Amino acid sequence: MIQGLKVGFREEAIRKIMNNMESVLRSGHLIHGEFYVQFQDLLKDCFCKNRAVLTNSSTSAHEILFHLLAREADLKKKERPGLVCQGNAYPSVVIAARRQGLNVVLVDIDPETLSFPVDSKAVGELNPIVHITHIGGVTNKNISEIAHKCRVDNGATIVEDVAHSIGSRYAGRGKAGCLGDFAICSFFATKPLNCAEGGAIVTNSDLAENAERMTRYGKVDLFGDPCLMLEGFSARFSEINAAIGVVAFEEAFGFVKTRRRQIAEKYISSLSDKIKIVDHGESSFYKFIVWDDRIYREDFKKYMAEKGITLSSCVFDRTIQDQPIFANDRILQSYDIPMCKKFCSEHFCLPMHEFLTDEEVDTVIEEVLNYV
Repeated sequence: MIQGLKVGFREEAIRKIMNNMESVLRSGHLIHGEFYVQFQDLLKDCFCKNRAVLTNSSTSAHEILFHLLAREADLKKKERPGLVCQGNAYPSVVIAARRQGLNVVLVDIDPETLSFPVDSKAVGELNPIVHITHIGGVTNKNISEIAHKCRVDNGATIVEDVAHSIGSRYAGRGKAGCLGDFAICSFFATKPLNCAEGGAIVTNSDLAENAERMTRYGKVDLFGDPCLMLEGFSARFSEINAAIGVVAFEEAFGFVKTRRRQIAEKYISSLSDKIKIVDHGESSFYKFIVWDDRIYREDFKKYMAEKGITLSSCVFDRTIQDQPIFANDRILQSYDIPMCKKFCSEHFCLPMHEFLTDEEVDTVIEEVLNYV
């Protein structure tokens, strides 16, 4: 069986992680120790920012950020910002915003970038939060133009969701996550930077200090007097996750990125004249995305399964509107997002992970060609 996704580490990386784990367990610092600080520094350098707030998940990171942006507006006696979000983002973004009392507007995607469009008329609200997800590792090549336009015309705060795109680069403009006011990361086990679980807010904003406090119930100091200054919760990132993270970071920008690019280049050279492959650019290749409306996804998945090949999961196979939790939400259902719906219902992802052998890649290519 050829797996569409396989999570793990090379033997060399496992040995490094085990050594780090032993250091953690002997140190007595299971939170906020040596590896925690190292991991923060790696993220700050990666995204060209001066603060990195580590959290227990990307959902916590989103919720903390949205809470602080709403609070900032309240303190200035301004109207709370609304969230403007592409309709093919993960629904936890909307849930996090709604929990913090923010109105949510959905926009359709640009089919070339699979992401937030340049000409979105929805960004008409004063001081909105513009949330841009780089889908599957494909960076939005128009990010600089979108960010400039939204900031100048609307006073927008730009949030880049880089859960899929750590290791991706904009065309000639540095690493994904560098151009937004905030980069939100996910370190879940399946992501390009795998710490088993976790998230982060990486920024130059002064809000980082309060974001850090919110991960520890709102306490001013991590240790000492339990004096709560904010309505926070327990969202801490453990030293154990950080011990994995410093090794995973090295892997994500080394072996993992190199091997995935090799596989992607083989797919592209062998298949691009037969099927419609998304322009991935300088991607992390979290996913290898094919969007070809001539291929019926369910039939193709069934065929590949019969040949002993599982596809990687889609990104994503439902729009926000099509999530059952929002089925009766009149506001979200009112937005017109036909390109999101088309992409989510039609695209599929070929097997992509660093443990695929050359022989397995050749087999995948052979069966795709046989099918088409």
